[in-house]
Amino acid sequence: MRIAIKFLPAEVMPFIARVQRAADSEKDALGFLPAFVYENQALEGNIYVAVCEDGGSNRYVGHLFFRCVFPHAHIVQLVVIPEFRRLRVGQKLLHALISLTEKHSYLDIRAAVASDLPANEFYEKMGFIISRTRPGGASRKRTINIRVKHLDTLDLFRMAATDATGLGIVDKLANRQAVYVIDLNVFWDVVRHRARSEYGNDIIRAAFHRLINMVITPEFVRELERTSVVPSNDPALEFALQLPVLSDPDPPITQAIMDKIAPLVFPDRQKAGTLSSQDRSDLIHLAVAIHHSANGFVTSERAILRASDSIFRLYGVEVIHVESLSSVLRASQKPIPAFRAQLSSDTLYIVSLAQSTDTLETFLKETSAPADFRSDFVSASTMDTSRTRIAVSSDTEMVCLASWDTAAGLQGRATVRLIANGEHVAVETALNCIVHQVCKEASKAGPVLLRLITPNGQAESQKAALQHGFQPVDKASDEDGIVLQKLCIGRPITSKNWTRIRRTLEQCSGLSFEQDFPTIDATDISVPFKVSDGGGRTLPLSRLEKMLSPTIFALPDRHAYIAPIRRGYAEQLFEGSPQMSLTPKREAFLFSDRVYFSAERNRQIFLPGTPILFYESGRDGGRASVIAVARVLKTETYLKAQVPAEDLRHGVIDLEKLENLSSNESIAATSFDNVIVFERPMKLERLRQLGCVDGSNLVTAKRTTNRQLASILEEGCELG
Repeated sequence: MRIAIKFLPAEVMPFIARVQRAADSEKDALGFLPAFVYENQALEGNIYVAVCEDGGSNRYVGHLFFRCVFPHAHIVQLVVIPEFRRLRVGQKLLHALISLTEKHSYLDIRAAVASDLPANEFYEKMGFIISRTRPGGASRKRTINIRVKHLDTLDLFRMAATDATGLGIVDKLANRQAVYVIDLNVFWDVVRHRARSEYGNDIIRAAFHRLINMVITPEFVRELERTSVVPSNDPALEFALQLPVLSDPDPPITQAIMDKIAPLVFPDRQKAGTLSSQDRSDLIHLAVAIHHSANGFVTSERAILRASDSIFRLYGVEVIHVESLSSVLRASQKPIPAFRAQLSSDTLYIVSLAQSTDTLETFLKETSAPADFRSDFVSASTMDTSRTRIAVSSDTEMVCLASWDTAAGLQGRATVRLIANGEHVAVETALNCIVHQVCKEASKAGPVLLRLITPNGQAESQKAALQHGFQPVDKASDEDGIVLQKLCIGRPITSKNWTRIRRTLEQCSGLSFEQDFPTIDATDISVPFKVSDGGGRTLPLSRLEKMLSPTIFALPDRHAYIAPIRRGYAEQLFEGSPQMSLTPKREAFLFSDRVYFSAERNRQIFLPGTPILFYESGRDGGRASVIAVARVLKTETYLKAQVPAEDLRHGVIDLEKLENLSSNESIAATSFDNVIVFERPMKLERLRQLGCVDGSNLVTAKRTTNRQLASILEEGCELG
């Protein structure tokens, strides 16, 4: 006696009547389907039959009915007759389906199983975990478990693992908190209500809300004690004594650092030997911060601020003006603007979560969210501002959630939690949008290493993250799910900010790039760097920009093109519109890679890897400014009537409007990614001053030099 699996339609069809009778005998678990459904599905290859081969006869003993909609396979029925249930017939049927789906690179296999059925135990043993639950029919009031089994041969994971080996990221800040040392002048601004008091208040408030770790030095306390009239009854001193204090280094260490920084901070007085006691006190504050490798030293002292570049280059400690840190903190706490985008099948809404709701609670329950996920998102109702939370929902239900540390860019590291309803028809689009938003928002204050956790069984979430440059880590999972990581720069890179960027990357990830800005001598150069163990690596620029996205390297000899775009299309394609639109955005806005349609001749200039600067024309109330930069992925030409539907989804021009875009029959479709919207759009007049355009208006694409590209990026974007 041998159990065999029949899968060819000609082999399965003789057993279809028996398949239907077996399914009908399990109506409580499987429901009822008419005979023609089984016949049609057998002909399509969606039914496997298990037979017992004994003495030349084939006896039906079970079947598997499934449907495949790439990249997911769905089990509709799995039936084994009672007397054969201990002979692993169900396992054999499942292994046959696993073999088929792995061969064709499917992500997972799913099964919907009522929670009160014994079949749950079988699926549990076969590695199917519960990814979400949903209510069953109203009559039985059941709960349906959506069970998912990950497949072992995921091409995306294999590719990402290869990239991860090439990049070699180490989470160097995992056991270290970001620390910001405040100078005494910041404290006095607040206590004495001086002109800059509002900035100091922002910093102290952020510390109380755990957005940053604010500390002082022992010299801070000693200076207060020296200047206090009545130390035993001084409210300012009492308040300062409640703040966390760094320890004093050994005096020789402090003096050695002071000897190096004194010529940088007070060059004239140091040379003349006329340093005052106040000068020495200022140097001690700074020396203690340097010794403890603080992330930042916050001050309004002009002499120290003038030496900030030199101090950062020597020690990696950022000297920050109190107003600058206040601005970053305010920006990080701003809620992400809500918007909606129209899909062909639905409308998606993207909103910040300010408090817990019944819809949120139901979503977390139905997706079987782990405890850390539940406490994270539900804590939105407790005014916890240390985490930023956003949700994507459709007209009828929530699709996915993400959360991350609010001050991610200031800390250099952030934990991201991402969870989705994998059954929703728009889940892939929603995940693409939310991962793109996380990368963009988390890196606004500075480069950051993101550690992303998705619950087990959420292949769609992992796929979306991998497509954005996330990679598996050495320890690829924890008790809550799968762990991926990514470095986000969040701004263009020019020779002006290269020193700070490379130092930050080394501090948070262990990657060490050469001090000199990389040069370019080919379309896709390889950039050398070292990993934390000292080993040398190289990566093509195209891959490096993807892994560090969003970013653009303005390398020497890397030219760009300025591309004109009308106001209406710009508002739909980018986040840069200063006015809130009352109509939903086009679907393209949800994607990290988008499509720009232009004249056919641009096929020759919009080459892969070329930076492209988008100029919003002055027509129809446009800003007559460069508003964004991106990187070209590819440019294809099509007859206007034959533009692929996928390109139209990722663009913002309807098929009928393409006719008016140019006089030719063909059109150029340029795919681009790494979008960075300018904080300060560059006006046409300034472009003329830089020599980017002549006296005419910008109506066709214009080439820029590297110097012009760098100037536009430095003036239009925040590079710090």
